Amino acid sequence: MVSRAHAFGMAVCGWSRSLTPVLALELGIENMTALLDLAASSDFVSLHVPLTSDTRCLIGEEFFDAMRPGAVFIN
Repeated sequence: MVSRAHAFGMAVCGWSRSLTPVLALELGIENMTALLDLAASSDFVSLHVPLTSDTRCLIGEEFFDAMRPGAVFIN
């Protein structure tokens, strides 16, 4: 997904519990420290997580309220 976004000239940011600053640098993305910060700063949000007990309810109403007007959520 990152390479496709870069091909369109998009700046990419990401958030993950396992994303380190070193990995973010290698991927060429900005490492967001909070999920709600990612929502507030993104025009497009793409979610890539398996549904597990840890990820269930990872995002919800607060996340969508934090998104910019007109932003697109892709699941």
